[in-house]
Amino acid sequence: MVVAQVQSGVPNLIYQVSWEKLPEDYPLSEEPVENTSQPLLAAALRESLEFIGFFTPERLIASNLGICVTVIFEPEGGTVEVRQLVEGLYQVQPDEDGRYWIASMNLYLGIWYGTKAERTGYWLRWWDENGNLLLWGTERLEQELDTPHG
Repeated sequence: MVVAQVQSGVPNLIYQVSWEKLPEDYPLSEEPVENTSQPLLAAALRESLEFIGFFTPERLIASNLGICVTVIFEPEGGTVEVRQLVEGLYQVQPDEDGRYWIASMNLYLGIWYGTKAERTGYWLRWWDENGNLLLWGTERLEQELDTPHG
């Protein structure tokens, strides 16, 4: 068993994480794992948050975000599992119409299918508490161009 202690960002609160070590004879591929979509997916997820001013200078350090959520996203199949820290344990959260409420952010996280940056597929996207999709920069620009200016 492997054990690690993780500082939570809250004074005097440290989480202990443990997992089973792989057997010595476990076959690992010698081929490098290349996930070329990961940086694009992460940047797209962050982009909407930047437009709504979520990242302030005080929040630029991850531990200052105060978000205790784990998300496992499979972009090829469009599946997601969201776990939130509840009473010291990460618990699987139920979805609400395909979206997951992240209370610490006051936003929903969900899956969207479409095209961005020449990649068509499943994306993680943010929605506000009223169910409005938070737009990417290109979508905001398109919306502005489509709006007649009086």
